[in-house]
Amino acid sequence: MSGYNNFAFAYDIFTKNVDYKNMAEFIADKCRKYGKNINNILETACGTGSLGFELEKQGFNVVCSDISSEMLMVATNKKYELKSECMFICQDMQDIQVGVKKDCVVCALDSLNHLENFEGVERTFKSVYNSLCENGLFIFDVNTIYKHKNVLGNNAFNFDYDEGFCAWQNELLDNNQVKIFLDIFLPDNNNLYERISEDFIETVYTCEQIEKALEQSSFELLAKYDDYTENPPCETTQRVVYVARATRKED
Repeated sequence: MSGYNNFAFAYDIFTKNVDYKNMAEFIADKCRKYGKNINNILETACGTGSLGFELEKQGFNVVCSDISSEMLMVATNKKYELKSECMFICQDMQDIQVGVKKDCVVCALDSLNHLENFEGVERTFKSVYNSLCENGLFIFDVNTIYKHKNVLGNNAFNFDYDEGFCAWQNELLDNNQVKIFLDIFLPDNNNLYERISEDFIETVYTCEQIEKALEQSSFELLAKYDDYTENPPCETTQRVVYVARATRKED
């Protein structure tokens, strides 16, 4: 599974288009709609913590985790700048260790697509289930086959900001996997550029696979949405957001 490594230090520059505030408001609304007394949230695969900080502003107690120590280093620096109370821990979402069980677990921005295979998704669902209180919520999103074939595909993208430049090249593989190559150029104080290169693979899963894995992990699927909107998924949906509930009784 990719941890983004050196890309962590440029991640916030090239994700300016992500509306974390809207995502947090959406998640808060679903917690009120489908949950009961949702106070404590774990965001797994949190990256640099931007969503976690916005969830905190919505009134939740937030713990954030990620497998990348580099991502967490950036997140921790932001935490002190923002005077946030968010807690950050380094761990794999396939093996969550939270101590006290949470009311809700969030896994956003296609993080599940970064797992190497579907067995990793199944392990993650079981790990999330074991970290939730009775009737706790699991809110997560995944890329769709449509996005992998028609948007990412064999396409290239450039992001040019004052803080740096990113050249993004994709290669569509078998089974609609996409290999992503990133070349990032960041200016230094000597009018030169530092180059950071990363590559990783995103794997797509069908709704049928996701829903079967949820059921096998004792989750009840409550709703599906087209990205972080109130619309249902359609043929051209690029990201599906799932809301599920853990159905087991407390031990």
